[in-house]
Amino acid sequence: MADRAGTYEVEPLETGQRVLLRLIAAPDPWDERERERFLAATRVAGQVGSEHAVQVVVAGIHEDVPWLVTEIVDGQTLDRRLEEGYGFERDAALDLLQQIGGALHLAHQAGFVHGELRPEDIVLLRKLRPGGRPAVKIDGFGVSSVVAEWTGRGAGAVGNPDRWLWTAPERAGAAEDAPLQPRADIWTLGLLAFQVLTGVSFWRETGGAALLREVRMERLRDAVERADEERVGEKLPRGFDPWFRRCVTRAVEERFPDIPQALRELEVALTAPAVPRPPVPFPHTPPLIMANPKGSLYDSGLRAAMEEQAEEPEDHEEPEKGGPGGPYREPGRGPHRTPLPVEPRYMTANPKSSMYDRGLSSEARVRWGRVIPLLLVLGVAVYILLRLLVPGR
Repeated sequence: MADRAGTYEVEPLETGQRVLLRLIAAPDPWDERERERFLAATRVAGQVGSEHAVQVVVAGIHEDVPWLVTEIVDGQTLDRRLEEGYGFERDAALDLLQQIGGALHLAHQAGFVHGELRPEDIVLLRKLRPGGRPAVKIDGFGVSSVVAEWTGRGAGAVGNPDRWLWTAPERAGAAEDAPLQPRADIWTLGLLAFQVLTGVSFWRETGGAALLREVRMERLRDAVERADEERVGEKLPRGFDPWFRRCVTRAVEERFPDIPQALRELEVALTAPAVPRPPVPFPHTPPLIMANPKGSLYDSGLRAAMEEQAEEPEDHEEPEKGGPGGPYREPGRGPHRTPLPVEPRYMTANPKSSMYDRGLSSEARVRWGRVIPLLLVLGVAVYILLRLLVPGR
C-alpha cells in the first residue's frame, strides 16, 4: 500500500456517508517510535472538538502504512484565495482570524500546539455563515506537523526552509519531540493577519537559505514598513504595528500570552483608521494644444482682425461691386478690395513657420527692410577698399 499514498474519497458500507481516506507514506526508518508519534497525533486531533477543525473519524496503521479517515470539507483553501493578489476587508479579515484563533485556543486547552499552521491547511467553506461570510475549517491538527517532518518539509528539516514562511523561529534546531509553547501559534497568527489584510507575504524571500536567514537573523521590519514596500500600506490601520510586534518577535516571552488576548487587541487595532499615505506623484505630462479660438494657439493679431470684422455694423448699404474681385465702395469708407477669409494658423516647432505673428512683427519687418540695403552697401564698400589696399587681388 505504500505506493498508493494519497487521498481518496470513499463511502463505508456501514454508514453510507462519504469520507476522505488518507494513505500516508511512512518515513524511513519506520520504527516503533514513529508509529507511536503518529497514533498520538491522531488522538490529539480527535480531542480538539472545534467546529472549525476538520474532524478525524478514525486512524490506524495497516501493513506499515499509516492512514486516517476525515470528514469531507467543500471549499477553497486560503492559499488559493490569497493567490488572487488582494487581501480581505477588515471586517471579513477579523471574522476569519477569530475563527482560526478560536480553533487554535481550543487545541491549546486540550494540550496541543499546532506549530505548522499554514494557509494550505485553512479551508474556506462554500456554505456561508449568518452574515454572508464563509465558515473556516482547519485541517491537519496533530497529524500535519508529523507528516511534514516525514516528508522533509517540517520545521526540523532545515534543508527545506520554505516551511519557515509560517513556523516560529524557535523551532529551528529543536528536537522533533521537543514540547512547543502556545506562543508558537501566535507567531503564525500574526503572519496570517498581515497577509490576510494586505494580500502579500510579510517575508521578501519565498524559500531556500535566504528565507531561513531572513526569519532567524535579519531585522524584523514593522508591518507598515513592509506593506509600503509592496504599495499596500493603506490597507493597515494605525494600531496594527504595535499588535504585530507582539506576535512576530523572536523573543517568545514578549508575545501575547494567549490567543484570546491577541484576538481582543486585534479587534481594537482593526477599528482604528488606516495609516494615511502621501499620494504617489505621477510623471509630469505636457499640456495638450487645445483648439480653443481664444487660446494662445491662434495668432493674436489675426484674432484681433476677426473681432474687428465681427464688430462692424450690420445696417450698412449694399456695396457697389465693380466686378469679380474688383473694388467697391461702402458708405463713409474708401474703395478697397474684398477681404479674403482669415484662416487660423497653428503653432509649430519650426522657427520659419507661421507661428510668428505677422501683425505684431510688421515693425520688425520694416526695420529689417532698412538695415539689409545698408548692409549690402557696406559690404560693397569693404570689397572696393580691400581691392585698393591689397594690390594683385
